[in-house]
Amino acid sequence: MKKSMYLLLAAIIMLPGVYIQGELINFVDIFVPAFFVIQLLQNGRIKITKRLVPLAMYVSICFMSIVIACIYDGVFYTRAVLKWIRLLEILLIPIIASNSSKAILMKKKEIISCTLSFGIVSGLVGIILFLIQSTLYMAPQTFIVNGRLLHRAGGVFAEPATFSFMMVLIIIVAVQCLFNRMNIFKALLAVIISSICVVISDTRAAILAIAVCAIYIIISSNLFTKRRIIILCSFILIAIFAFSSNNYLKDFWQRRVVKSFEFIIKLDFTSLNSASSGRLEVWKSRIENYCKFPFIQLIFGKGYKCGEIFAGSDNSFISSLYFTGAAGLIAFVNYYWGIVCIAFRNISDKMMTIIFRSFVITMTVCMLLTDGMTLYRPMCLVMLFAEIYSKEIEFEKARRLC
Repeated sequence: MKKSMYLLLAAIIMLPGVYIQGELINFVDIFVPAFFVIQLLQNGRIKITKRLVPLAMYVSICFMSIVIACIYDGVFYTRAVLKWIRLLEILLIPIIASNSSKAILMKKKEIISCTLSFGIVSGLVGIILFLIQSTLYMAPQTFIVNGRLLHRAGGVFAEPATFSFMMVLIIIVAVQCLFNRMNIFKALLAVIISSICVVISDTRAAILAIAVCAIYIIISSNLFTKRRIIILCSFILIAIFAFSSNNYLKDFWQRRVVKSFEFIIKLDFTSLNSASSGRLEVWKSRIENYCKFPFIQLIFGKGYKCGEIFAGSDNSFISSLYFTGAAGLIAFVNYYWGIVCIAFRNISDKMMTIIFRSFVITMTVCMLLTDGMTLYRPMCLVMLFAEIYSKEIEFEKARRLC
């Protein structure tokens, strides 16, 4: 029996990469473009579904913004081209999946099992790399615990926000497996390992995403059965014990959660800016700088990793405006709204509905508080599940017509 292309893509997204001349090249960077070319040669043409058109427009505008920046500044920005080639993968993965042969069947249970397996492996490797503070895949971001300078956990992704975003997606899948009695041991192991990874990545956006998803799951699910109450209480007790007995977790809770709430309660710009790790000041600065752009850059932006500002804005919408201009922001919002609209459509598989909607909630939180679109590997996983969900909608619509 032929294996699912969806299964293969899910595996490739989470595989680690290798360093080539100081640049981390992932397997997904090589295999996804290769699969696309092979598929193009086999089929002769590639069909892009209507729901992917806004994303295709956004990626095109991103490339255009880099070309304009190169011409405007008289410099070829190599790093910018590499970054947006990776962004192209977010578009290529659903295109490959939707154009796969009908003989290559979609197997949701296998995809979920594969996602958990690679999540566990990626998480374990990330924890080990963090504990030994290995220079391999070392993230540049640091923090201080008990007077010791530590590099934040970035897993095999070498970036804490990407690592934590991916681990939140793994937690969502694992929790739903527990609630539906699927792969119970593997799901429980995935929840524990992924939760540890979120903490050691030191990313508040991930904590917030988990909290919002938990509220959604409680509201949308019939959680109050005896078995689910036991599972929920067990997680709460384990979390309380862990945070009360471990000095690192105590420090994380005080430094990243309690202090943020203390700042937020004051409700003034300085306190809110401190609670957001300076995000409000960065957002304000980016918008003010954008307003001073020449006309062509107001339309197409500064170009990501072009010019003097390489860092993002910790907000995908503001980053889209700054780096890809008004045209890029419109295309980006159109693409994002299309994903939200897909999530609002119902299918009979409630487990898959809750997983995908929780993915969209996580994506929204990450887009509001990080440069979520540039965290391309977890975004690839979101787009893969979006394609699976869209296929389910189409299958159920076809069944009703029959």
